[in-house]
Amino acid sequence: MAQALAVGQIIKAQIWASDSEQASVNTFHYRVNGLVSTPPLLTDFLDAFENLVSANFPQLLTDSAHYDGCTAQIVFPLPLMVGEKNSTGNAGGTAGTNGQGRQVAGLIGWTTPLAGPGGRGRTYLPFVSTDDSETTGKPNAGYISKAGSFAVAVSTYVAVTGAGGSADISLGIRHGSTSSFTAFTGGGVQTKWATQKRRGSYGRPNASPF
Repeated sequence: MAQALAVGQIIKAQIWASDSEQASVNTFHYRVNGLVSTPPLLTDFLDAFENLVSANFPQLLTDSAHYDGCTAQIVFPLPLMVGEKNSTGNAGGTAGTNGQGRQVAGLIGWTTPLAGPGGRGRTYLPFVSTDDSETTGKPNAGYISKAGSFAVAVSTYVAVTGAGGSADISLGIRHGSTSSFTAFTGGGVQTKWATQKRRGSYGRPNASPF
């Protein structure tokens, strides 16, 4: 069933990657702020989102890892409907032969006008290569540039076109208790590696939906 976008909807978009028995998922939330003419569909949103992800994400992954695809689901308002999948641009990682420990992650920090932890967001980028690390153990300039391009791509995705119309969208934080939304006002790649224990080599195996 085709799902048309509507003002006030919040869309959960997820990026999936895998490395053997471990999968990673990066979740982003977008709000529909306005519409022009006939509303685009959720599939229009996902097609464009997957296109920009596939152009930027494989370069961040070590060669043993694989970018699998993206999913999207309207999570507000209820009731929930079945989400959509797109794996058109799936591809192997290209960052380098040797991976760092799977719990090692690149980190993008996001900001909003709100104070405190509830007003900030974090994106843990998975399956990084030793080629992207300096001898000091920090991300090198090449990785920061690649991750920065990815951050710009997802944060400047602000217009969905399709079905003869367009939708204005914004990236931000969905506040789960109230299903309210605060748009991000900035973001940047951190100059140190982060830790995401759930992706560790000795963590519980998990699977990508692709």
